[in-house]
Amino acid sequence: MRSPCNKEYILYLHNNILKMKHQLYKYLGYLQIFVGMGALAGGIPMLINPNGQSQGLTTEALQNSPFDSYLIPGLLLVAVNGIGQLISSSFSLKFKKEAGILGIMFGAALVVWIAVQMYYISLSSWMQPLFLAIGTVELFLGIRIYKTSRQS
Repeated sequence: MRSPCNKEYILYLHNNILKMKHQLYKYLGYLQIFVGMGALAGGIPMLINPNGQSQGLTTEALQNSPFDSYLIPGLLLVAVNGIGQLISSSFSLKFKKEAGILGIMFGAALVVWIAVQMYYISLSSWMQPLFLAIGTVELFLGIRIYKTSRQS
């Protein structure tokens, strides 16, 4: 049995804690890649064809929103949830201390994005609750990484 005062035991604990922290960074990074790639796949067609027809969307769905086309939503989707998430993933997968705050920012941005989308166009796809859940997980992973990075 290992003694709590044993140097080997302390090193063992340290290594296991480090592995756990790295797992959090990896989970966050992989989620960010998934969100970023999905946002690019959804946003770029909106920029190319702002009337939404190439994606089976209609501008009628935007009648209660401040937008009359998908150009601005597409631009925001590509910039924030696409490029922003992908840049953030590089920080996460390189175990940078900034990954926590970026995870908080982009997780919160995704949650707000979906909440605003559901407010204006209602629940219209199974992807909305999925990405709401993913944004929430990103947010909590970001908080956990931020807290642990401040302690070390």
